[in-house]
Amino acid sequence: MQDKSNMAKMKSSTASKKEVKPTYEELLKKVEELSKIPTDLGERIEFFSQKREFISKRDKLIHVQNQIVEQEETLLKEMKEDDSFLSKKFSLKLSSERTYGEGTVLFKIDSSDLILSFIEQFKARISGKIEEFEALIQG
Repeated sequence: MQDKSNMAKMKSSTASKKEVKPTYEELLKKVEELSKIPTDLGERIEFFSQKREFISKRDKLIHVQNQIVEQEETLLKEMKEDDSFLSKKFSLKLSSERTYGEGTVLFKIDSSDLILSFIEQFKARISGKIEEFEALIQG
């Protein structure tokens, strides 16, 4: 009786230890990925430095995206409380390059609706750029 239970334990342990073999398609995909990596040392250095640059840019955009998400909830709540079209609390300014003081304000938006629309557009553009960098990183 004990032999049967030991056999069952051995079978279950060997079944769990079996490695899942990759499919033919997965192997082809891996070969394709590896074939994109240059063989020449100078080209490899350039290839991986470009990837590192893409990763750095993607990470910066992800950081900005996270900052927007963190502050967005509070901002949205406050902007929705300010029911008027022209906000007294919020404005979005576009100004020229800063020198020693404030830059020259080129235009200013006081509308909460337009500011929220701008934020949504900005988030969408950041997400799109992150996806572009992800594609470049993947090869």
